[in-house]
Amino acid sequence: MTAPAHQEGCLTAFVRIPVRIVVLVLVVPVRVIWDLLRTGGELLRRSVLNPLGRALTCLGRTLVVIPAVWLYEAVLTPLGHGLRWLGRAVFVTPWVALGRHVIAPLSRWLYSTLLTPLGHALRWLAKLLFVSLWVALWQYGIAAPGRWLYRWLLTPLGHGLRWLGQMLGAGGAVVGRALVAALKFLGTWLVLAPLGVLWAFVLEPAGRGIAWLARHLGTALAATARGLWTALKWTGRTLVVIPAGWLYEAVLTPLGRGIAWCVTTLLVKPVVWLAREIGAALGICWQVAGYVSRALGRALKWLAWNALGRPVAWTYRTVMTPLGHWLRDDIWRPAKRAAKEVGRTTREALRSARTAFRDTRRDLWRSLVGTPAQAPAPVRPPKTAPPLLEKQRP
Repeated sequence: MTAPAHQEGCLTAFVRIPVRIVVLVLVVPVRVIWDLLRTGGELLRRSVLNPLGRALTCLGRTLVVIPAVWLYEAVLTPLGHGLRWLGRAVFVTPWVALGRHVIAPLSRWLYSTLLTPLGHALRWLAKLLFVSLWVALWQYGIAAPGRWLYRWLLTPLGHGLRWLGQMLGAGGAVVGRALVAALKFLGTWLVLAPLGVLWAFVLEPAGRGIAWLARHLGTALAATARGLWTALKWTGRTLVVIPAGWLYEAVLTPLGRGIAWCVTTLLVKPVVWLAREIGAALGICWQVAGYVSRALGRALKWLAWNALGRPVAWTYRTVMTPLGHWLRDDIWRPAKRAAKEVGRTTREALRSARTAFRDTRRDLWRSLVGTPAQAPAPVRPPKTAPPLLEKQRP
């Protein structure tokens, strides 16, 4: 609330009037400019930015989203399904059929017809050569003659020799030598000679036969393995390599070229064309936006200059500059000059008071102490008052 008019002094009016002038000159144009800018921004948003955003959204939906959805649904999805079917038909179904109808029956036939009988024959031959022959040789060539020799020759001979030794008694040395000679003779002709005959006519021919059989059996096994490897190699070449080469040359190469042509024609070229058109449209939109932006900038510049710059410049030149000069020349400089004169007068008065105080103190000291009097110090005459103060005295 403002004070009543009869309570306001000249100082209050003197301060309030420049404040009101400053408020009227500075605050009101700024508020007007702010209202204009806010109204212009709202108008720009409603009339330019919102329609431009809707247009760009519609343009993006028309040029990007709808073609991309159509491309995905009408081209890429059928192409992917076709490629999946083609890959399954080329890389999965033939090999599954080959393994199920060719390799598996051939493997079962080879196992049941060739490998199983061959394994049985090899097992029988190994059992015959390394088990049955040596067992029969041990049983009928060494163990049976040894048992017969021990039972019917050595045991009765030992019993007879023991009885003879008991009967002879003192002539044991002669009998012992005769017995040793007899045992040597019997061992030579009853043990060593049969063993030599057994080795010469039984074991050595059997070993040579076994070695010959093993050598020829190894040759036969090597020939069988080579034939089996040749058959497997021919089968692999006939059933795998040649069909795979034919499939690569006659099916996969033309199919790959067709797929590359389809991808290039249906995907790459449309995408390149669409990207080129979108780039050209974006370039044109960018140029149009540049024109609009420059025009809008010029309009805002003109609006800002006419709404803010021109009134401020006019206010500065017409009101603020004369007001500032008046305040500087008529108020500030005289007030500054008067303040300097008052300060100078005050300093002179203080200096005179200090001088009088020093003189009084010196006189009191002389009267109390009684010091010899000295030559009186020259008293400085007081300076004359400034001309301005002399003029202002009544």
